[in-house]
Amino acid sequence: MIIKGEKIFLRHLKKIDIDTLHEWENNPEVREVSDGQNTYSKRDIEHFVNSHHDIYLQKQLRLMICENKNEQPVGCIDLFQFDAHHSRAGVGILIFDKNLRNRGYGGDALQLLIQYCIKHFDLKQLYCNVQAHNKASINLFQKAKFKIIGLKKEWNRNEDEWEDEIMMQLLLR
Repeated sequence: MIIKGEKIFLRHLKKIDIDTLHEWENNPEVREVSDGQNTYSKRDIEHFVNSHHDIYLQKQLRLMICENKNEQPVGCIDLFQFDAHHSRAGVGILIFDKNLRNRGYGGDALQLLIQYCIKHFDLKQLYCNVQAHNKASINLFQKAKFKIIGLKKEWNRNEDEWEDEIMMQLLLR
């Protein structure tokens, strides 16, 4: 499956992504913003890639964000806690290389995913949780019409500090 946009396309995970995902998932900066506590072995990642094809069973869908011009992965976008009954899912997005951020890849990926969710899953809403200091992510989701609906005070521990987390929601219908 390929979902094509102006600058990027989204595609399902492939075996060639295992090394890339292993690097991204185990990067301390990524784990800090993704609420990840654990490190993952290549075997864990390989199992995830091989079993990650049915959102109704896994309750999750990860798609690689690839540049149109060279087809190289620049990040990934996730649906998580997919709930068909309540017609909702969480969204997470990562543009891994800091030099590739703020070039429109994240916004394009988010718009493509929103349209995909409406067309294929008939979702009523999407939501995300963003650390309060992550202004770039807050702006990204606000540009996509997500609204701030709440604040979880001192929700995440980062080393010796506690940080607030912002809850955002997009009603699709």
